[in-house]
Amino acid sequence: MKVHLINAWKDRFLKHVNTIGLNEYLLKYESLDNFTNTWDLSALKLEEIFDQSFHSRISGRLWGGSFNSSKSMMLSFIETNREFVRSMFRDLEDENKDLSMRVNRFLLHCDEMLLQLQKSGKKINDHYHTKQTVSLYLAFFYPDKYTFFDYDHFSLSMKKFEARQMPEAYDIEKFFRLSATVYKLISKDDELTGIYSLALEKEGLNFDQSPMLMISDFYEYVSNS
Repeated sequence: MKVHLINAWKDRFLKHVNTIGLNEYLLKYESLDNFTNTWDLSALKLEEIFDQSFHSRISGRLWGGSFNSSKSMMLSFIETNREFVRSMFRDLEDENKDLSMRVNRFLLHCDEMLLQLQKSGKKINDHYHTKQTVSLYLAFFYPDKYTFFDYDHFSLSMKKFEARQMPEAYDIEKFFRLSATVYKLISKDDELTGIYSLALEKEGLNFDQSPMLMISDFYEYVSNS
């Protein structure tokens, strides 16, 4: 990646959000705020906590809505085997373990839970969980470390930054490493982070620092410009 190109796109992004605000990106932060204030993996009624944690007054599109979605399937998994699902999330949250292994293991367990539901007679063909879905969980667990994994937005942005080597779509760990580098660069701009802080504060959303979700916004803007 070429730093001067990242900074040039950052300046364009700054002008964009300074002109039209953050409305097009607000869903992510409103959803993150709700999750942060609600999530409790130790809750006895995990299904209720999960349902309340993945809720938005704006839209449920981040998790595919309430039907035939990653959210509805996870609720079915919890109903089938609450403690197993609890262990799935506990493992995914464990930063002492290898990231790629955690992500792949979580998706494998989703496959196993889907098979269990199918064997019980339910006509379901998809659990709607992908690496993008898992990145949503990670970005909500650790907003200072992870962002949404959208390979299309990411790969187009990397091309515009003239990155020499493009990570494969399966390499989510490298995606997060590169995204952390880009975040470190653009978050040095106090005007940009200030715009984010002020806009989110006006919506009643207060974070200790601009979450790495800002990189998701940045990739989306760059790839669509």
